[in-house]
Amino acid sequence: IKQNQSSCTNSYQTGSYTNTHASGRTYSGKGSRKRSQQSGRRQARANNDPHTSTEWTPAGSTREAFKQESYRIDLNGGINSPSNYNRIQSPGRNYRQQDGNF
Repeated sequence: IKQNQSSCTNSYQTGSYTNTHASGRTYSGKGSRKRSQQSGRRQARANNDPHTSTEWTPAGSTREAFKQESYRIDLNGGINSPSNYNRIQSPGRNYRQQDGNF
């Protein structure tokens, strides 16, 4: 599994990620690198779709991580898109609206 490398991070630092699966479908989330790998395994099992890569980005705060997650979900078509496994809107969507990021 490929991972985006970033300096000065550890496996528990908060951030956001997009996991890609063999089918090309994605799952975006908020959390550490470790969390991204757990999510990849969970979605792979649930959908019989092997996890092939992870793009992870650190965030300065939990709020920023949620906003990043929301942006990633939108980039992949939103929660109703057949191109991703996300089915629940991120709390980051509200934060993006509050901060004028739409």
